[in-house]
Amino acid sequence: MRKNRSAPNPVMSAKLKEAGLFLFAHGEDIYKSTAAKMLDLDEDAFYGLYPQLEEYHNEVLEELNTNGYVDQTTLAGRRREGITNRNEAINAPVQGSAADGLKMAMGEVHKRLRKFGGSAFIAATIHDELLIECDEADEPEVLEILKEAMVSTMDALVNAEGTPVSITVDGGITNVLTKD
Repeated sequence: MRKNRSAPNPVMSAKLKEAGLFLFAHGEDIYKSTAAKMLDLDEDAFYGLYPQLEEYHNEVLEELNTNGYVDQTTLAGRRREGITNRNEAINAPVQGSAADGLKMAMGEVHKRLRKFGGSAFIAATIHDELLIECDEADEPEVLEILKEAMVSTMDALVNAEGTPVSITVDGGITNVLTKD
């Protein structure tokens, strides 16, 4: 059963995104034929793998149909009120919690990069990624700071209660944008 649940993670992200849940799974190798079969899962088979997700969706949609709107809260406690769109109603806690976690990580990374006296800084955020500029000599230490800050802040947010979820961060160093 475990193999059945872990192998399709990259493909299932498409199904899960439709269902209102982001699943970040990188580095899994699966064959195209397996991917095609996983995308063809019918709704019953999909919810058979994720019964709590079906329960959550049903509760949210019932409230939306009854009241005409739903109010949602992220893991950090940020509220979004009066949601009338089906997908937004389902997605708001997950997407909002991801955004809260990234903001928390940005604050922690910024604080930890102060030790470099301004030579290392957050240059951009792109979706769930942070782009850091720094001196070449500082790259390994800056990368470690980035990874540790992102893991620790997301872990504190996501794993504050309930079943622990593994938090992983992937990062790399590139010299593509270096000056000659």
